[in-house]
Amino acid sequence: MSVAEAPTVTSTPYAGFWRRLFAFCLDGLVLGLIGAGLGMAFFDYLAGLGSWGRVIGLCVAMSYFGFMDSRLHNGQTFGKQVMKIKVVGRNGAALNPIPALVRSGVFCLPYFLNGAPITVSLMPTWLLPVLSLLIFGVGISIAYLLIFNLPTRKSLHDLAVGSCVVNASLDSGPLVTGGLGRGHALVIFALLVIAGVAPLFTGQVADREPFKSLVRVQREITAKPGVRFASVMAGQNVVVTAGTGTKSSTNLTISAFVDSRNMDAAVLADSIAATALDSDSEANQKDVIAISIIYGFDIGIASSWRSQSFSYSPAQWRGRLEPGHETLPRRL
Repeated sequence: MSVAEAPTVTSTPYAGFWRRLFAFCLDGLVLGLIGAGLGMAFFDYLAGLGSWGRVIGLCVAMSYFGFMDSRLHNGQTFGKQVMKIKVVGRNGAALNPIPALVRSGVFCLPYFLNGAPITVSLMPTWLLPVLSLLIFGVGISIAYLLIFNLPTRKSLHDLAVGSCVVNASLDSGPLVTGGLGRGHALVIFALLVIAGVAPLFTGQVADREPFKSLVRVQREITAKPGVRFASVMAGQNVVVTAGTGTKSSTNLTISAFVDSRNMDAAVLADSIAATALDSDSEANQKDVIAISIIYGFDIGIASSWRSQSFSYSPAQWRGRLEPGHETLPRRL
């Protein structure tokens, strides 16, 4: 009498979303420690780089993932080692260093561009769609495919070099990974198109009030000696208490990033307040104008800031600007 054998259930060789996410978080901690060490050793140098500081972080991150995810480290970063997953090519073997470096570049570039202190109002018009495409189009597409492109979860950085992430415990051999499904391809195409054309509409909004005045103030502040980058935002605070009910106040918040720790923060804040009051009529109607003078660095994998903040009503700012008013120097 023969006994029929039960069919063998084969586990998928591809690493799941959560294991890849946890591995990335662990790698983020490693990169953060590297960035913190660089910040402690080269604070003023990194601060002097300004927006270009993120290039340092990008190079460190690309080198880390490019080396670790290649055959030089068996396709495993420290995070992937802990989560027992690895990066392999179509043949099931670890990637060579160059493809692994390209893969890391596609993955890292949107992050390091996003959040960089870039003065959009001073950039050439043609560059805005390119940045939007890289930051939002590519960045969102990577996240979308990691979540929904089943079963392989191959994302743009994997598709770029023909790689995938598999369970390290499985000897998968050559993998039939296929291409991108039509449905996913249409979604990615739509995301890229939307990201590319979005700046055309946001640019029209920036040419209207009150944004037009805020952009003008931002440009004038950025042009001041010693100011590397400035952000200007108008808002409203609403406070609800049991005793007095609802109370609202309007504010203008200005952050100026400077290129020297020896900057006289109080003098610069007064100069910025004068610019805001003279260039934006709405600034005179605000309840509070808050100005922060900030010195430090952001390299993407670590950041550190030292700041001085000044917050007064428009009338109080004008009082500080009166001839004969003494402003005590406050260094960063």
